[in-house]
Amino acid sequence: LYTQHGIQWYRTVWHSGSLQILMKAWSFFWGMSYALYLILRHKATIIYAEGFPGGVFGYFLSKLTGKPLVMHTYEPHTDYM
Repeated sequence: LYTQHGIQWYRTVWHSGSLQILMKAWSFFWGMSYALYLILRHKATIIYAEGFPGGVFGYFLSKLTGKPLVMHTYEPHTDYM
């Protein structure tokens, strides 16, 4: 945990190795669980996500918590997505 410009940043580790599918599934489960914990602990009022991978996490967390999702992405295809 470190704070920069009044924002608290929490770091996690992305797992990889010989059992890549299992490790990625574990990382996804851990990331979702940890994010859900932080949302509830800090009583977040919105969920902010950046890019496609973060948007996937944000979408599921928004559905789980009922919090609105604000997503920032820069892609040429976003207008029709």
